[in-house]
Amino acid sequence: MLVVTTSDDSNDPTDNVVSLREAIGSANGAGAGSDVRVITFDMTKVGPVISLVSALPAIQSGRNIYIAGPGSSALTVQRSVAANFSIFRIQENAVSVVAGLKLLNGRADVGGGIESKGVLTVTGCEIRNCYATLDGGGIHAQKGTLQVYDSTVNGNTAGDRGGGLYVGRDVAHFRIEDSVVGLNYAGHWGGGMYINLVPDAVVDSVNVTGNITVTAGGGIWCSGQVSLSGSTNINNNVVTDATGGQGGGVYANAGSITLLDITIGYNQATTGDGMYLVTGPFGVIRNPAAGGVTYEGGDTEVSGP
Repeated sequence: MLVVTTSDDSNDPTDNVVSLREAIGSANGAGAGSDVRVITFDMTKVGPVISLVSALPAIQSGRNIYIAGPGSSALTVQRSVAANFSIFRIQENAVSVVAGLKLLNGRADVGGGIESKGVLTVTGCEIRNCYATLDGGGIHAQKGTLQVYDSTVNGNTAGDRGGGLYVGRDVAHFRIEDSVVGLNYAGHWGGGMYINLVPDAVVDSVNVTGNITVTAGGGIWCSGQVSLSGSTNINNNVVTDATGGQGGGVYANAGSITLLDITIGYNQATTGDGMYLVTGPFGVIRNPAAGGVTYEGGDTEVSGP
């Protein structure tokens, strides 16, 4: 076990303290292999904020690293300089758990809060006020798997897709459960979440609320094999394009979408304020063909070409 004993973003092996930067470097180090390396925090010595002055070391390929924070209300890890970088980066074939932290002010081309190409689990975290020039303001998962539990992804921005989360087509499995995705913004698609051709995607017991995008999918833009279930509530999301905006709550593009015991209400879009389903030979299959959704606030479901 590696214990962080300072809030300073230092990298001095002679100063008799261990920074988060040094702990990740040690966990990545020679001989680490695939054994689980756990990083914890001595909160008698670590203050409530760790301010990063440059990018932390990425979790390297072949490593298995568990970063166990004391709780998102107790410890914030934030970018504190003009330089742009994600708070955490997980390389391909790496395994990582990020738990019990608030991630703040990350800024990168993709994945302002976390950029992952590996096997990532996020639990008990808050990801807030992070920005991606392109995709995934809060989290950008390009490969591997992504699981998010008991977390809040709030107030993040992406210039293109996935204000809160971007889940790419090379991700084998995605699950988000018992979480909030709220008040995020995307410049084109998926204000809250953008899920692209993922073969196994589950959104279970999630509040998707107050997200905004320009073109389609104020709350969720999705394709692939997607399930929305477990009292998921999709409400007060907005698509701002006044002439062609589609799917205020949900925009489903292709593959199949399974809807079980969810509520969609008070969303806004030009077409399909509640949900817009692209149909036709290359469109989405709705399972079940009807039902599974309670609509509120005048929201409706629209099938289009």
